[in-house]
Amino acid sequence: MRPASFVETAHMEVAFIAYSVRDVAKARAFYRDVVGLTPATEFGDFWVEFDVGGITFGVGNGEPLGIAPGSSIRHPSAQIGTSLAR
Repeated sequence: MRPASFVETAHMEVAFIAYSVRDVAKARAFYRDVVGLTPATEFGDFWVEFDVGGITFGVGNGEPLGIAPGSSIRHPSAQIGTSLAR
């Protein structure tokens, strides 16, 4: 049994964002050359990831998976912290 002063807190943060495009090479060039992001991981002309302040931003052709270009998917990361109430 935990003491009554023990409080658990949980919050959600976004850890991963995927954005579907038709032309990955063109999107890679845009985010690299215009926006100024540095590619972190690349899988040919199918997928590229950028690290944006601890969040992974992935760009790829989601059409084969039924994800229309211009759609995005966000994956939350649950972080559970504990603290003592004062």
